[in-house]
Amino acid sequence: MLIDLEAQRPLSHTAGPDPGVSTAAVDVWNTLRDYCDSFNQNRSKAFDQLLPSLRSIVSSNDGLTESVEASYGVRLPIDFDATGMLRALEERAAARVGAVLDSPTGETEVRLESDAGSVVLRYRGMEPAWRSDTRSSLVTCFRAAIRTVGGAEIRPGIVVKTGTSDMNVVAPAWRCPILAYGPGDSTLDHTPNEHVSLDEYWNAVRVVEAALENWAEITRTD
Repeated sequence: MLIDLEAQRPLSHTAGPDPGVSTAAVDVWNTLRDYCDSFNQNRSKAFDQLLPSLRSIVSSNDGLTESVEASYGVRLPIDFDATGMLRALEERAAARVGAVLDSPTGETEVRLESDAGSVVLRYRGMEPAWRSDTRSSLVTCFRAAIRTVGGAEIRPGIVVKTGTSDMNVVAPAWRCPILAYGPGDSTLDHTPNEHVSLDEYWNAVRVVEAALENWAEITRTD
């Protein structure tokens, strides 16, 4: 889930009582982080947690008005209702500018305005988490394929990933066996050192080939 914030207020002296418009972005971030920390209590596995990320904060002024834009991300767990979380953010943003919060939570855009300034919250993404059946025939096909390519001593394992992928979109729609498989070290994903060895890549190609052959065999009809 992605949350964008835009806030504006009349420019004032930095020595004045108002801490500045940028603190609106900080206030909303702190509220989001605190909400996630509270939700995550007694949830030891990352897959079951709310995982917030502060993606950007950019401030500016034109001599009359100061503005700030911020972007936050939250990785959602299974069956999470975001209503309470969004309401907490909206209440904090409304309090920041002294606005009345009368827009129902669930809207993709919430505008809060007063003489002291304005805050706009926009919600994007909202891709739900998905957990596949580890006992599906597709998983069986891949387990066998990994052993075929890697040798009998290889013991394939199943993990849950916290990143969003096509699976989050197509799995709820298609309701068919689905899994993610691939070579490389996932801890390097989206880092400057992201890479995969050609040997691992080729072995992964062979695994997918063998898995498709296994799948064709068990689904073949006369």
